Amino acid sequence: IVAAAGLFFVMIASLLASCGASIQGGAASTIASTTYGSTDEDIHAVEDAYLELEAALNEQINSMESRHPSYDEYRYQIDEISHNPYQLISYLTAKYEEFTFAQVAGEVESLFTQQYELIVDEVSEIRTRTGTDPETGEETEEEYEYRILNIILINHGFDSVARGNMDGDQSGRYTLYNTTYGNRNYLF
Repeated sequence: IVAAAGLFFVMIASLLASCGASIQGGAASTIASTTYGSTDEDIHAVEDAYLELEAALNEQINSMESRHPSYDEYRYQIDEISHNPYQLISYLTAKYEEFTFAQVAGEVESLFTQQYELIVDEVSEIRTRTGTDPETGEETEEEYEYRILNIILINHGFDSVARGNMDGDQSGRYTLYNTTYGNRNYLF
């Protein structure tokens, strides 16, 4: 009986030991599969490039009146210029795994042009103004052209753009990376 109990104890102990190793291996695999594979330098280079594109867009909008001075009115309808840097890096990691800035520079510009749509539209209206004839003193009406420049910026949202460029597997990994911040929540 003592030998059987000892054998039973050894079997249970070895079973639990193998389960522990399995759990540790699974945890390590999970951490590895949720971590950004690229270097911090490449990640920051990508983010800096996207910020530069956004700054240039903002400058373009802010200088519309000086670059187009002949309008009577400027109408602005501008969405916010911003993105979530973790979504950008999560997208690139889901799509390319480990990447360098040089490898994804074209993709960064493509994402930017998909996220932001700038529409500049000229409208001319014929308006009437009332005046007084200086010779006769009579009230007169005259038509004139009133020129309006409409400036519209549409931000389609980075998340929507990213999901539209991925298949189901990539989209799942993108969601996972966004949840864990690529195990690098110190980046931004």
